Amino acid sequence: IYGPKSKGRWPTAQNLQGPTGPSGNDGKNGSDGKSGATNVSSVIGAVGPAGAQGEKGEKGEAGLPGATGAPGAIGPAGPAGATGASGSSGPAGSNGANGAQGPAGPKGETGTVGPSEVTVIDIPTWTLSSATSFSFTSSSSIGTLLPGNNYKFDLYIFGTSSLSNLVLGADVIAPNSTIIASYIKADARYTGYNATTFRYSFYFTGTVSEIQGRTGISIRVIDAYGETGGGALTLSGKAYITLVGSIK
Repeated sequence: IYGPKSKGRWPTAQNLQGPTGPSGNDGKNGSDGKSGATNVSSVIGAVGPAGAQGEKGEKGEAGLPGATGAPGAIGPAGPAGATGASGSSGPAGSNGANGAQGPAGPKGETGTVGPSEVTVIDIPTWTLSSATSFSFTSSSSIGTLLPGNNYKFDLYIFGTSSLSNLVLGADVIAPNSTIIASYIKADARYTGYNATTFRYSFYFTGTVSEIQGRTGISIRVIDAYGETGGGALTLSGKAYITLVGSIK
């Protein structure tokens, strides 16, 4: 037990049971009691009425099996069961024989012909005569190249001079368009019936596309060292301009 509480705290607990006392002395034996009169009758009385039915006993063990009876008659067929799952695919069969070739189909329509037109132009004569290095002169504009069209060209340029071994170059110009061109140059000494001269030739091939406005082609010939001032170079030629469907 705890208590009483003092100054807000509980004191140490105390046991309610006191200490064990000393052992007592043994008492005296009691005297034998006297026999009293017999109160149990030894005479057998009449049988009493039957008592209430007792509880059900435990289940007995199973008996031995009897002899097997004769087989019964066969019963009627039962209903069909549900369809079973599909079996796995069997191996592929061998290829069958080839059938006869069918008849040829009808001939298709002939496609339309793409644009093609060749224009042959004589290039007017012009002259290169300069004492200035890398100077040039240009031919007049030739051909009529229209927007929306594509062209292929071949140009043959010939120049004659009394001077040999001129160092010359050339270029092709087509304003307002995209031009791609290549050329080769050949020099030779050549004679007529009464005079000998030197001949300078150029062969151009190329294409013109993406034309933004009506334009033409002109040819520039360049004098590397300004030597034509001492012997003019007279130039002319021929152009073959072909209208084509497309350029790839």
